[in-house]
Amino acid sequence: IGSSYTTGGSLQVGNYVLSPSNLATVGGYATNYSVDKTIIYNNGTLSVTPKALTVTSTVVANKVYDGTAVASVTNGQLVGVVATDISNIGLVQTGNFASANVGSSKVVTIADTLSGSVASNYVLTQPTGLSANITAAPVTIGGLSATNKVYDTTTAATLSGTAVIASGLLGSDTASLSGNAIAGTFASANVGTGIAVTANLSGLSLSNANYYVAGVTSPLSANITAAPVTIGGLSAANKVYDTTTVATLIGSPVIASGLLGSDAATLAGSAIDQRGWRQISDSGELARLIDQVMTDNAKLVAEFQAGKEKAFNALVGQIMKASQGKANPQQVNDLLRKKLS
Repeated sequence: IGSSYTTGGSLQVGNYVLSPSNLATVGGYATNYSVDKTIIYNNGTLSVTPKALTVTSTVVANKVYDGTAVASVTNGQLVGVVATDISNIGLVQTGNFASANVGSSKVVTIADTLSGSVASNYVLTQPTGLSANITAAPVTIGGLSATNKVYDTTTAATLSGTAVIASGLLGSDTASLSGNAIAGTFASANVGTGIAVTANLSGLSLSNANYYVAGVTSPLSANITAAPVTIGGLSAANKVYDTTTVATLIGSPVIASGLLGSDAATLAGSAIDQRGWRQISDSGELARLIDQVMTDNAKLVAEFQAGKEKAFNALVGQIMKASQGKANPQQVNDLLRKKLS
């Protein structure tokens, strides 16, 4: 039976016939048998049965629902292997949950196997009492968009559209959505374009407990535009007809209404300047402008000097026209009379 030994020197599992031979009665020893009698041999059988092994330290990992009952089993250690066989045997670990559905502390049945050249010399006792969790798989939602809004100091966002399951269902699984998703949160309350919006999906529920709503498939964004304020403290100045619709504003502009909550703001610049209506009040600039108009309108100058007061008004009109209505009317009147006197 020499070929039936393992590389470690252990006899392989099996039944072996034992055939004795070459025996002799030794002379000189007390015996009940005659040394010249024939020795009769009887064959025998040697049975070698598999050795039982156990597995310790088995770990079953929790998993996310994947439509199958397959469990991830690791870390198991064989106990009872003959020392000379350790390098020639291995443990292949497998297991299955009682069902594929989501649940906590779900029973896992282990179905480990042995590998290696001496595996047939052993029988494996499976580990028991193992369990793990299956948690819901994520689905993402489509069909929603964030609505632009006017600045209101908050990050509150409004969603529009109809929520649908866009991705995440596995295999032939189905699920339906109920509830609604109408609100979200801007990343910032301040004015801007393309501001990220986080959708509030807590109002949605799924008919299939193996899934949960994880978020939206495509990121949402929207714009926040500036809120209006109104200005007070200005009035329009009277003027002499100059053929234009240009008006001159006077006063100091102040924010009259529109600021929200604790917001504060200051005004800079001029309401006249902002519209391109900067009033010309520099006497030197006005004098040059008047001189040019008097040169270009010598006939009107002569008529005024001849006593026609209407010619004066006509000259003022020409000056205002030349300045596009920006000349200070009172200064124009005073300077023009001085130059005509």
